[in-house]
Amino acid sequence: MTDAELAKRENAPECAECDGNCCRGFYVYGALTGRPWQRKRLKDDVAETLSNVEQLGEPYYDGDQIRIDCECKHILPDGRCGIYETRPDMCRRFPCPELVADPPEYMLETCALLRRLVAESRS
Repeated sequence: MTDAELAKRENAPECAECDGNCCRGFYVYGALTGRPWQRKRLKDDVAETLSNVEQLGEPYYDGDQIRIDCECKHILPDGRCGIYETRPDMCRRFPCPELVADPPEYMLETCALLRRLVAESRS
């Protein structure tokens, strides 16, 4: 899909200007302590169940939960989705209602679509 085609989408014309930040940098959390065997288990679980995700570095304990930095394997160099027509359901549902209700500040700074949806939900 070209940028022009993407820009014509009625529900998310902002995506035409996006460089794929939400696909390039996200985290997978495990509600576990930071014990080494639990980090390994989460890493193995992510590798087994999330085939579209590439793990960046090793899992680490952020003081609350185990966290793995991730990136989508299908993001193209220009930020577009390489499998847009067959993208997973979690991508089709972005941004989910929970994210719109309580958006992280870093995502508001980088995602024009999320900013618009948050503004609409608050008006």
